[in-house]
Amino acid sequence: KFLKKEKRNLFTGHGPQADRYFLYNPQDDNADMIVGPFGAHASNAYVYSLICSGLFGFMVFILLNMITFFKTIKILINKKLFILNNDPYLSSSLLIVIFLQLRALLENSYSVFGVDLLIFVSAYLVIHNNYIKIKNWKIKKL
Repeated sequence: KFLKKEKRNLFTGHGPQADRYFLYNPQDDNADMIVGPFGAHASNAYVYSLICSGLFGFMVFILLNMITFFKTIKILINKKLFILNNDPYLSSSLLIVIFLQLRALLENSYSVFGVDLLIFVSAYLVIHNNYIKIKNWKIKKL
């Protein structure tokens, strides 16, 4: 009964840890060995968000990652390396966000609530505040 998923909802997904239902292969001879809390699970954050939260959550996850990525790029373009060296919070936040977004391709690090998500949100808040400062500075300059 555990492995049988009766409802299929492509728009809102199948709920938390639904990847374990879909990645189980009963025809595999070694399948009994990998079932469990650390067994068959989605390692990619994008695959995990698609299975667990459906198309809606997948689009929201991609949108949030794109917004964060473009704000990071905008700050890197507008700030010089010298200024980044003078602001250790901003430079470390940029490195943390870039690292976690690249790591999301191999692990579902900040897509699941945990320490990685708290670090990601904290770093994003520093980036967002600096992004607002850059935007206001450009408006005042005009």
